[in-house]
Amino acid sequence: MIDVGLAWSRLHEWFAEWAPETLASFRPGATGSALRAAEAHLGVTLPADYRKWLTLHDGLEPRGLALPDLPLPLAGVLRVHDSLGVDEVPDDDVDADAGVRPVPRSAKWIPITDNPAGDHICLDLDPAPGGRSGQVICYWSGTLERTHEAASFTDWLVAQRAAMDAGELLATEWAGFYYAVVSRRSALHNTQLDIRGPWARKLPPRDPRNAPPGALACGRLIRKLVDNKRLVLRRDANVIALMTVLTRHFAHGDGLFEALSTNRHVAELRLTREELAQLRG
Repeated sequence: MIDVGLAWSRLHEWFAEWAPETLASFRPGATGSALRAAEAHLGVTLPADYRKWLTLHDGLEPRGLALPDLPLPLAGVLRVHDSLGVDEVPDDDVDADAGVRPVPRSAKWIPITDNPAGDHICLDLDPAPGGRSGQVICYWSGTLERTHEAASFTDWLVAQRAAMDAGELLATEWAGFYYAVVSRRSALHNTQLDIRGPWARKLPPRDPRNAPPGALACGRLIRKLVDNKRLVLRRDANVIALMTVLTRHFAHGDGLFEALSTNRHVAELRLTREELAQLRG
């Protein structure tokens, strides 16, 4: 089996060629004491290849060109794991791939990524018969679909690079805020928005029919609020996650103020409902 360090180096090469600024957004490696504390909190022993990767990089800061599923730092792994809760009662409605337990949520599914839709790539440390401990599955938010993605964390990294080379992961910009690599499977795939940089040569022609309604107008409004200091984002804000929620409300014409004022990525909203309505037009 390929070593996780080599698998990561291949992704590193892709970023070095197409988005060198992104390499600086990978966090320094986790310490041994932090790893042991995380394992104690989760009640599991993490797979050796994932442990080794964490000693190289403890996740990724959400800036620059990035993977569609952002690797979480250990603190984020614990936060997401605890927030998802546990429901290990077998459920006939769960659409689970072979080797994956047909339950809504196992305590031994360890989320290692986050994305704007709330889906999580997980390490499965409690597989069904035919599965393998340490296999990689996807916990799809809002559905009971649980899919097998790779046999191991290392294999998942290899698959990410292969998908980039095959054009199955695309680079795009969300309303001028933030570059991200998004998957064709993702609801965020939006080819109307501006695509820049030398890596754009690898992308297929854009189809504006794929854009969510109101995405650009909403993006301009939010950017204006931020620039004018009427909207203050949290330091760790995931702007794509914020834009996903806001675009839906913007398109439907209601709930935008509530969505902004209650969103976990917003630190402070410095305008009234009426002022927002005037700016929205």
